[in-house]
Amino acid sequence: MWLIPIKSYPSPLNYNHFPKSVCTSVNEVICHGIPDKRVLLDGDIVNLDVTLYHEGYHGDLNETYYVGDRAKADPDTVRVTETARECLEEAIKLVKPGTLFREFGNVIEAHAKARNCSVIRTYVGHGINSVFHCPPNIPHYAKNKAVGECKPGMTFTIEPMIALGKYRDVTWPDNWTSTTIDGKKTAQFGKQVEVSHTNRNSHVCRAHPFGDRNRRGDLDGSKGGLSWRADPHAGGGQRHKLERHFVEDR
Repeated sequence: MWLIPIKSYPSPLNYNHFPKSVCTSVNEVICHGIPDKRVLLDGDIVNLDVTLYHEGYHGDLNETYYVGDRAKADPDTVRVTETARECLEEAIKLVKPGTLFREFGNVIEAHAKARNCSVIRTYVGHGINSVFHCPPNIPHYAKNKAVGECKPGMTFTIEPMIALGKYRDVTWPDNWTSTTIDGKKTAQFGKQVEVSHTNRNSHVCRAHPFGDRNRRGDLDGSKGGLSWRADPHAGGGQRHKLERHFVEDR
């Protein structure tokens, strides 16, 4: 585990008894999938949810990847995956002082419905800093009753989970793995954002999940994949830098 030499650790490990260092959610698994010996197959999609703790703070990121050519050739698989990606992008445009937390869900669900998809309601974005999960809660569905507004200095995640079928979910006996109630595929993209002190822009904290930043990630071994931007000050090729990107307020 390369996190240990750089004085970091994976936040999920032993968090409320979660047994692994990362969440891997395949196909109908919405979130919190526990890595196991199941082999990924051509046609699958898999979400990798990575959080690390470094120098007193947590950094949270997740993205969904296509597995092989069949996944990228299936219209429904592409629709749910790209809709989830687009929902996140639309929501990030709202990040600025004064935006009500409830507004993110309105934008996300409107886009999902336009693509004939549904929005999972059980799980929300969350505040994150020196604490892994804390206020505010960021629901991803419309007409929610979240209280509060964005203020400068706040850091939280936006991580919509989008489904091809019904939005209802089922939790497995392991008390972690959550799946769609109808077994249809679901995709998720999430980023950690920081509200800036001006109305002109906000920060997006991300860990460069695509080496070549392709529009579509894949896990077929030919391109893409999970990679982290090297920190030039770390030395020895240690890779842990969480960088900020400006997002213009349009």
